[in-house]
Amino acid sequence: MKSAAVPPLPGPSCRRRAARAAGLPDALMACAVLGLGVVAWLRLPALTAAEAAAARQQQQAAQAAENLAQWLYALRTSGLDLSRHAARRSLLPVPGEPRIDCRRQACSAAELAEEAWSQWARATAAQLPGARADLHCRAAHDRGLPPAPPGIVADAVCRLRLDLPQVPDAHWIWQFRA
Repeated sequence: MKSAAVPPLPGPSCRRRAARAAGLPDALMACAVLGLGVVAWLRLPALTAAEAAAARQQQQAAQAAENLAQWLYALRTSGLDLSRHAARRSLLPVPGEPRIDCRRQACSAAELAEEAWSQWARATAAQLPGARADLHCRAAHDRGLPPAPPGIVADAVCRLRLDLPQVPDAHWIWQFRA
């Protein structure tokens, strides 16, 4: 009786080649994942820097709005009716130099307001280049608020809108009573 021939077992070199071939897809997948991780890691500082710049601008815009609110309060206490004098006005870009220098001569409340807005606009333009700012003030009673306490000459509600160039399609609005 003849026995069937059994094929010989593959040698050690064939088994090593098969093991290497099976590890190739795993190695390629590991390289792809590592490459994506490196690309994400390299982009992280740029994204973080952009977010930090936007946050810094927002903080500077909030400080500028607070400064303007303080100016408006000072102007109101000097007797200026903000609801008439600052009904609508564009503060940025800088409108130009005031006609009168109130540091060298006496000024009316309206002239003092012009100089104050000009100083605020120049300081804000230096901090926030390219920004746009609009101020809109109305009498407080037009907004449904109770009248000002006795002794307050004028009472207005003002809204400041700031558009920053580094943050496209975003603007900040502050509303305060002055």
